[in-house]
Amino acid sequence: MEEETDPFVDCEFREVANTKCEHYFVEDPQQDPNSDMTSVVCTKCPSGANITKSQKLKDGKIINV
Repeated sequence: MEEETDPFVDCEFREVANTKCEHYFVEDPQQDPNSDMTSVVCTKCPSGANITKSQKLKDGKIINV
């Protein structure tokens, strides 16, 4: 019998390095109702990300709680 493992345990957050702006993230007004994650978008470029409940936005940056 296979053990069920949480696929998100070993992941880490990394900011994309090849962008030309200093990101300022805000919550995306169009959230996916089927997702437990929160979508965030940059106000200066087309970058975006998904954050978990253990992360939050503070002054446009994603921080771990």
